[in-house]
Amino acid sequence: VIAQAANGQSDTATLFNVLNVIEDVPNQIKVLEQANNALKPGGEAFISVYEGSGTGVGKKTSKGYQQNKKTKEYLNLVKEVFPIRCSRVRGKRTAR
Repeated sequence: VIAQAANGQSDTATLFNVLNVIEDVPNQIKVLEQANNALKPGGEAFISVYEGSGTGVGKKTSKGYQQNKKTKEYLNLVKEVFPIRCSRVRGKRTAR
C-alpha cells in the first residue's frame, strides 16, 4: 500500500491512532515521512492520537504499546516532518 501511495499520489494521508502505539521516535518519524511523501502538492494530512491515561508514561499493553502522551506532546514531532503544513491541533481523546 505504501508503494501505491508514494511520491505524491494522494490527496490526503490519515494517521489515526498510529503515533501513540509506536514506541520509538525514529519509527514515528518514518511513518510521518511516509505520509508526507504520499501527499500531492496541496494535499492534507490528518493525524489523530489516543492519549490513553495522558500520563506520558509509555507501557506495553495486551495488544502492543501505548505512549499515554497528551496530543500536544506530538506537535513538535509532527512539525519536524510537516513544517509548513502543520497549522492546528484540534480535539483530544482520553481514556475513560
